[in-house]
Amino acid sequence: MFDAVLFLSYGGPESPEEVDPFLDRILSGKRVPAARRDAVRERYLQFDGLSPLPRECRRFLSAFKSMFQESDEKIGVYSGNLHTPPFVADVLEQLERDEVKSVLVFKSSAFVCRHYVDALLNALASRSSEFAKRLVVRFVPPFFETRAFQESVADSIRTALVETPASNSEATRLVLFTAHSIPVADSDAIQYRRQLLHAAVNTLESAFPVAETPTGKLFDSFPSSPLTFAIPSSLEQIPEPLHARLRPLGLDAALAFQSRSGSPLTPWLEPDVKDFLRVYKKETPSLKEVVVVPIGFFFENMETIYDLDVETREVCEELGIEYRRARCVGDSPVMVAAARKMASLDPSAFPVCVCDRGCCDLSCRLNPTF
Repeated sequence: MFDAVLFLSYGGPESPEEVDPFLDRILSGKRVPAARRDAVRERYLQFDGLSPLPRECRRFLSAFKSMFQESDEKIGVYSGNLHTPPFVADVLEQLERDEVKSVLVFKSSAFVCRHYVDALLNALASRSSEFAKRLVVRFVPPFFETRAFQESVADSIRTALVETPASNSEATRLVLFTAHSIPVADSDAIQYRRQLLHAAVNTLESAFPVAETPTGKLFDSFPSSPLTFAIPSSLEQIPEPLHARLRPLGLDAALAFQSRSGSPLTPWLEPDVKDFLRVYKKETPSLKEVVVVPIGFFFENMETIYDLDVETREVCEELGIEYRRARCVGDSPVMVAAARKMASLDPSAFPVCVCDRGCCDLSCRLNPTF
């Protein structure tokens, strides 16, 4: 069992006074036009400078601590952020004072997110060499293809659909998965789009199951071997057999991207969620309802409450589409239980990611604990 668990998140402001320092940190070293910075600042101020992310993290930590309190197991629970207090370096200082010998790091992302790993390892390198050598650090592997994550997202989808009954039998209801857009080159390097498609497809299978087939899952787009990450190049969108399964339910599904923030000269992942809805509505006039599923975000944050609940909702109103949104996984009991189970493992037997130059080979991802 680990001595401690560290929940590592992006961070976010919780008051108007914290907005500018937060933006200064996340934009440091980046060539961002002043108008773009001002626009982001105004978004936070529309919500009184309050990002939902810190609150969501605290809810997860509270649920995690409660689960351990119900048992005889004792474990230290810490939290740290990349861009707001408590910072990673401060948490490591606390770990050293508490003489922690092993720590499991739970990153607030189900997908490959190397910058969290780099932030912690860089901060650890600045600590005493004795502590850095003594501390056993293990990172929860990317868990986008795990049953715990997919069942949690599926539950959120089912809840949202129950809350949005179809207006008539001829209406189409769209389950629209979204994730943060990134440069195409970066996506290709870590197969980000394919990770998202795999998670979306298998989440839909969990949400709308059919009888088992002799070959198991219909859309097993990842190999069983943890040493490779090649999947068929044809998996560029939701497979047609899955569309066929959803149609009798009056449903359809798709993947789009949101929150692009980079240079217009750099190719980023598309389609943008708002552009996609406009095209889809034109091609499918029967579309009456959309349930947006931000599968790329583990916790609620400004990209979900503004980019989706404000901007995307406005597009839906413009098009005459009923807008609903599935809640992020967050403190799903299934995910909290999975985190607890991982923390109870022997650190020496825990999988280790092999990463090089910012790219993870995902060899650690098929941990059976989830």
